[in-house]
Amino acid sequence: MLHIWTVSGEEVVIEKDGLSDVRAVKQHLQRKRALSRFRVRLLQDGRDLHDDCAVVALPDGLQMVVLPFSEASDEQVLEFISAAGDGNLASVGEILKRPQDPNRVVADIRGFPFGRPPHHSQTALAAASDEGYVEVVRMLLEASANPDGYGVGRDYEGPSLVLAAGSGHIEVVRLLVDARALTEAVSNFWGTVVDPIVATIQGHDPVGNTGRPHGPGANSMGMVQILLEAGADPASITPALVPHNPASVDHDARPLVAASQGGHLEVARLLLESSLAGYVSATQGSANSEHMQRRHLAPALVAASSRGYVEMIRLLVQFMGSALDDCRHAMPKARTAVPWTTPLFCASRFGHVGIVSLLLGARADPDTVCGDDGLTALSVAAGDGHVEIVRLLLGS
Repeated sequence: MLHIWTVSGEEVVIEKDGLSDVRAVKQHLQRKRALSRFRVRLLQDGRDLHDDCAVVALPDGLQMVVLPFSEASDEQVLEFISAAGDGNLASVGEILKRPQDPNRVVADIRGFPFGRPPHHSQTALAAASDEGYVEVVRMLLEASANPDGYGVGRDYEGPSLVLAAGSGHIEVVRLLVDARALTEAVSNFWGTVVDPIVATIQGHDPVGNTGRPHGPGANSMGMVQILLEAGADPASITPALVPHNPASVDHDARPLVAASQGGHLEVARLLLESSLAGYVSATQGSANSEHMQRRHLAPALVAASSRGYVEMIRLLVQFMGSALDDCRHAMPKARTAVPWTTPLFCASRFGHVGIVSLLLGARADPDTVCGDDGLTALSVAAGDGHVEIVRLLLGS
């Protein structure tokens, strides 16, 4: 047994078995007492023990001192953030041993030539998360960095989890989720508001800086699964997550709608067959089920119909059932030019023959009037010269 005495005279007893060195002892103390190992000093007769000192060489009694954070200048804080953003694990470790507060930001860092674009809210954890430096993120979390630490890049900003998810860094996402980062946090990516799931679905390239989503990457399915297992709600409605471009439906940060807009079939299937499926089956026929259809499935169908994603429509129709014509008014009325459209109207307007055929097979009503001008799927298809669609609609 290892007996450790605090300055106040409190005794902490630890089993030596399974602990290899002083670093392991400090890590055990961190888990047991929520103390950053970088602030803990273990002393033998007043002598500070190095982290690599073997446990077998230790006496049974040690003293423990918990150091306050050192005063850090703005330059030192920027040095720390830059080291984290560059993946310099050794430098990050040395700075933490000062010990320096991992959550420090600078009140106003304009004019300092360190690292990435300066920002008053930038944290070391977010800088490392954005770049995908797993071991740096692990070390910072071990140093009690706030898992929701904020960060900024070129025209995008937000909490660490959203930055990591948008860049496809699955191991960083896993670490942050394990550290209880907020799965419902929101960020601003090139003028659009996203949460971790939507950031994962849409994907963003911080290097390319195109300002456009590039879609899911190789890690996206795994990240969505991690977020769902951590309690992220794909059926949540956050006011900031509805479209805010008054002339289009090109962006909607509800997860299922975002997946449908991008044609990301497997991601949509994962959402539908996990949390969304459970929600629908548990509330079938209830007011909550109708709410679910109108808030998620309906706009997803409209989005997929406008883009011509046949297989996406096939998947969504399985869950929408007989409520296809309830898709009217699914899009927020004040924030889009087409709040009244239905999937069939949308597919007819854009000439998507396969989708029109599929929707008619699912008993979508071709006579549903959309908008104040009395338009129907037939009238808009005829007006735009989509002959094959007109033939399908007349024969339904």
